[in-house]
Amino acid sequence: MIATTAHEPILQLSEHEQIPLKLVNQGLVTLLTTLQPQAFGQESISLTDRETQTIVTLPHYYTCGAVGLDQETFFSALAQLKCVLMGSPTNWPEAYRFNLKEAVLEAGLVKEVSQVIVIEDAIATALSELTSVTEDPKTSTISEFRRGKILIVNVGATTTEMVLVNFPDDGQNLTYSHFHCHSFAYGGQAIDQDIVCQLLLKNENISPQTQTENNQEQSTQSWPRPGYPDLSIRSQLQQWLQSSSYRQELLAAARNLKVILPSEKEFILNIGDRQWSLQQQDLEKKVLEPFIQKLNQELNNFLSRVGISPVGINRALCTGGSGSWSGISRWLRQKLPNAIIVQDAKVNSENVELGQEKPQGSDNCLSEIEDIKLTIGRVAYGLAILPLYPQIIDIPQQQYNDYFLLWEILRVFPNRLLSLKEVYQLLEEQGINTRVCQENIKTILENKLPPGLMPSEEDVMLLSEVSRQNSEYQSLRAKPLFCQETDGSRYRLSNEQAEYVREYLNKLVANTRQKFEEPL
Repeated sequence: MIATTAHEPILQLSEHEQIPLKLVNQGLVTLLTTLQPQAFGQESISLTDRETQTIVTLPHYYTCGAVGLDQETFFSALAQLKCVLMGSPTNWPEAYRFNLKEAVLEAGLVKEVSQVIVIEDAIATALSELTSVTEDPKTSTISEFRRGKILIVNVGATTTEMVLVNFPDDGQNLTYSHFHCHSFAYGGQAIDQDIVCQLLLKNENISPQTQTENNQEQSTQSWPRPGYPDLSIRSQLQQWLQSSSYRQELLAAARNLKVILPSEKEFILNIGDRQWSLQQQDLEKKVLEPFIQKLNQELNNFLSRVGISPVGINRALCTGGSGSWSGISRWLRQKLPNAIIVQDAKVNSENVELGQEKPQGSDNCLSEIEDIKLTIGRVAYGLAILPLYPQIIDIPQQQYNDYFLLWEILRVFPNRLLSLKEVYQLLEEQGINTRVCQENIKTILENKLPPGLMPSEEDVMLLSEVSRQNSEYQSLRAKPLFCQETDGSRYRLSNEQAEYVREYLNKLVANTRQKFEEPL
């Protein structure tokens, strides 16, 4: 969640730079404000800080438009905006979606939180595989080419998203239940770090944890494992890499090497007075292969969870900023023997159907749409066509978020022991359909507060030392909110801790347009 006070939490960007999380949020608000019709043609944008009621004037750097629309039509469409659709990595906490929605409301794009819908990036990516936007969704059917079980692997900047979908014949029968999503916290930024660690600094006796206060070096190194999230270590590594101009150059070089080395067997890199002779095979062996091994492990777990065999998948798509490596497509071809493998090219080039000839007389309109997907990104394209399939939106999940459920539990829980069934009954008396959120309720009763309410162990590494020692976070962790009987069958609310949590929740939403009292 965003700050509990005007100055908390503070992000540690580098060893010497800090920034309030509120300022990051304000940057998103500023960007979204450029979508307001009245913002066009202005040299600056004025925003009101709700906490201090001060007016902040910011330069207007951005302009926007829409593919296929002239400016007049585009302005007219924005003036009639009824809903904003946004994407989020799978399993990211409700706090992230809360902050996204709050930014949209603060930017004034829509008036009600119910007009802001957030779905998984993986689902949006899968929607990009549906029929052409020129077709009537009420009469169209899913093409034969798109039927069957389809796996999509999207290697993004911070996460790798997977989605398995079995498209029905009639697109209007497509619902949220047709999609199975999975995500793990490794993407393009982690690949950049691994290139720095494994190719550029592997033989150097320095790392984020080998620098002492008197600048003497220790003998041990603490790099993240290539291919693995290792979030705490990577957070420290990123702060360290951002702490000097030389290390920033290393990181910038890694981004370029990620593009250059897959197509060149050898590359000479010069930074200052340093020179590296880098081999394509080193990139593949030390960075790409560990990532593919992790991909394979994650895919095995994912398919096992949804009960699908690799041989049952008919089509697979690999996309995303770091999803164009040929090694990933080779792995998919071996992993999924019965699937047609499609891999998005890196930039501004056609999709490549591996092992397939381009069909004769292919539709030029379809080719243009494929180019648009690559230009704006499959997630954005999928979000754009989501209104054609509104039944996909998972209404119960959107309606009862974890913060609303926590608030209601605290409000109705009496000063006595209750069984799980009795808790459900109390909430049902308040009009809550507990059948769609039973697991969420049980999780809260087991003292697992909603993610994002306070920093996780991994998140703590992103914060300044002062924010890590925040007394409110320490108080939230000090005592359990619920006590269970020995057999775990009944629960009692700790009144003292409950009062503190209520105060904390009230503080979180004191200056926000969203509140916890009402479901969506």
